[in-house]
Amino acid sequence: MTLVLGSRVPVWIGARSYGIYLYGLTLMQLVPLLIPGIELKWAAPIDVALTAVVVAASYRFVESPIRRRGRDWLRNRASRTLPDVT
Repeated sequence: MTLVLGSRVPVWIGARSYGIYLYGLTLMQLVPLLIPGIELKWAAPIDVALTAVVVAASYRFVESPIRRRGRDWLRNRASRTLPDVT
Protein backbone atom coordinates (compact mmCIF):
# COMPACT_ATOMS: atom_id res chain seq x y z
CA MET A 1 0.00 0.00 0.00
CA THR A 2 2.85 2.40 0.83
CA LEU A 3 4.37 1.70 -2.57
CA VAL A 4 1.19 2.87 -4.31
CA LEU A 5 0.34 5.83 -2.07
CA GLY A 6 3.96 6.94 -1.88
CA SER A 7 4.38 7.12 -5.65
CA ARG A 8 4.69 10.43 -7.47
CA VAL A 9 1.08 10.92 -8.64
CA PRO A 10 -0.66 10.44 -5.26
CA VAL A 11 1.98 12.60 -3.55
CA TRP A 12 1.54 15.35 -6.20
CA ILE A 13 -2.24 15.23 -5.79
CA GLY A 14 -1.99 15.24 -1.99
CA ALA A 15 0.30 18.27 -1.90
CA ARG A 16 -2.09 20.21 -4.13
CA SER A 17 -5.42 18.80 -2.92
CA TYR A 18 -6.78 22.07 -1.53
CA GLY A 19 -6.01 23.86 -4.80
CA ILE A 20 -7.62 21.00 -6.74
CA TYR A 21 -10.72 21.42 -4.59
CA LEU A 22 -10.89 25.21 -4.98
CA TYR A 23 -9.95 25.58 -8.62
CA GLY A 24 -11.56 22.33 -9.74
CA LEU A 25 -14.99 23.34 -8.50
CA THR A 26 -14.63 26.81 -10.00
CA LEU A 27 -13.51 25.54 -13.39
CA MET A 28 -16.24 22.90 -13.38
CA GLN A 29 -18.73 25.76 -13.25
CA LEU A 30 -16.90 28.05 -15.69
CA VAL A 31 -16.21 25.71 -18.62
CA PRO A 32 -19.89 25.18 -19.54
CA LEU A 33 -20.47 28.94 -19.23
CA LEU A 34 -17.51 29.78 -21.45
CA ILE A 35 -18.34 27.06 -24.00
CA PRO A 36 -22.16 26.91 -24.18
CA GLY A 37 -23.61 23.59 -25.26
CA ILE A 38 -20.45 21.59 -24.56
CA GLU A 39 -21.08 17.91 -23.91
CA LEU A 40 -19.91 16.33 -20.67
CA LYS A 41 -17.60 13.96 -22.54
CA TRP A 42 -15.64 17.04 -23.70
CA ALA A 43 -16.12 19.26 -20.67
CA ALA A 44 -14.74 16.77 -18.14
CA PRO A 45 -11.30 16.32 -19.76
CA ILE A 46 -11.05 20.08 -20.32
CA ASP A 47 -11.86 20.63 -16.63
CA VAL A 48 -9.23 18.12 -15.53
CA ALA A 49 -6.54 19.58 -17.80
CA LEU A 50 -7.30 23.21 -16.85
CA THR A 51 -7.42 22.30 -13.18
CA ALA A 52 -4.02 20.58 -13.38
CA VAL A 53 -2.44 23.60 -15.09
CA VAL A 54 -3.98 26.19 -12.75
CA VAL A 55 -3.20 24.14 -9.63
CA ALA A 56 0.42 23.58 -10.68
CA ALA A 57 0.88 27.32 -11.30
CA SER A 58 -0.82 28.25 -8.03
CA TYR A 59 1.27 25.77 -6.06
CA ARG A 60 4.51 27.02 -7.56
CA PHE A 61 3.90 30.77 -7.65
CA VAL A 62 1.50 31.33 -4.72
CA GLU A 63 1.46 28.52 -2.17
CA SER A 64 5.15 27.55 -2.10
CA PRO A 65 6.49 31.13 -1.77
CA ILE A 66 4.02 31.90 1.01
CA ARG A 67 4.91 28.71 2.85
CA ARG A 68 8.65 29.36 2.40
CA ARG A 69 8.40 32.96 3.64
CA GLY A 70 6.33 31.80 6.60
CA ARG A 71 8.97 29.25 7.60
CA ASP A 72 11.71 31.88 7.22
CA TRP A 73 9.73 34.35 9.31
CA LEU A 74 9.16 31.78 12.07
CA ARG A 75 12.81 30.73 12.00
CA ASN A 76 13.97 34.37 12.27
CA ARG A 77 11.44 35.08 14.99
CA ALA A 78 12.58 32.09 17.03
CA SER A 79 16.25 33.06 16.72
CA ARG A 80 15.70 36.55 18.10
CA THR A 81 16.28 36.86 21.79
CA LEU A 82 13.96 38.79 24.02
CA PRO A 83 15.43 41.48 26.27
CA ASP A 84 15.85 40.53 29.89
CA VAL A 85 13.29 42.46 31.96
CA THR A 86 14.41 41.38 35.43
